[in-house]
Amino acid sequence: AIALLPITRRIAIVLGLGVLSAGIIAQIPGFGALSAALEGRLLHWSGGQADWAGIVVVDLNIEPSAASREGAVRETTSLRAELAKINAYLNIAGARATVYDVASFDPDPIDEKFIGSIESNAVFPAIGLAVHPSAGNPDRSALNALSIADPMQGAAMLPNRPWAEIALPSARLISQGKGLAGVINADPDEDGVTRRLLLLHASHGAVLPAMALAAVIAGDRVRPHINFSGTRIGVGTRSWNVNERGEVEPKFPRNLDRIPVIAFDRLVAATATGTSDAALQEAIRNRVVFIG
Repeated sequence: AIALLPITRRIAIVLGLGVLSAGIIAQIPGFGALSAALEGRLLHWSGGQADWAGIVVVDLNIEPSAASREGAVRETTSLRAELAKINAYLNIAGARATVYDVASFDPDPIDEKFIGSIESNAVFPAIGLAVHPSAGNPDRSALNALSIADPMQGAAMLPNRPWAEIALPSARLISQGKGLAGVINADPDEDGVTRRLLLLHASHGAVLPAMALAAVIAGDRVRPHINFSGTRIGVGTRSWNVNERGEVEPKFPRNLDRIPVIAFDRLVAATATGTSDAALQEAIRNRVVFIG
């Protein structure tokens, strides 16, 4: 019957049926989850294969220590002490950079020992704050020293996410050309997937890189200076297309399960015993090491 109608009527009816069908399907229980799962598979398949030769992940959550197996929980203070010990090991093993994707790096007395092994290729987490902290008149010299924008560029010249304040890691770890700070904030979509990633964050005129961009700067060992052409943000010899907000669209490689992973406790054990672990050192050499 539809075939007998004029072409314009046929188009209108087909479009209407399509919209109606989509509306009905969307209400079917489980369809939303199925749709999200299918989209996730498409994201992975469209991302192609990635080369993980340049990175390794040190996972804090696998192969728990003896204390954890006995029911105790690794405290933040003991974790900081362990990180301080392994940082020197990573340098000796030839890590290109070390990225600490750990929740908190507030000031700690152990940092006096930590800073002895911190080099400019270490990245520590910073957090963008939507409201000012309660403490008044904070010292922003550390924030300004970490800015990766030239004074002539300024935050107004670069696409960025403005924050009322950026909470920095322990000043001992990032002072005098020691470690870099990378902002860990992200804006995932309603389904939890981060499809757009901000590269630059700003507060009080200082511009800091996102954690991912800070890892690139540290791994490439380039001067932390941002190049911006209007549609591309670059550092060193690399650059990325960005939208008007300075966001990139991350790729989701289908071989994410092939990322090299080392258990944190294996690294701690190698540091504590001083025994040679040739396979461990080879897994670290000339790679960016993500600890988290």
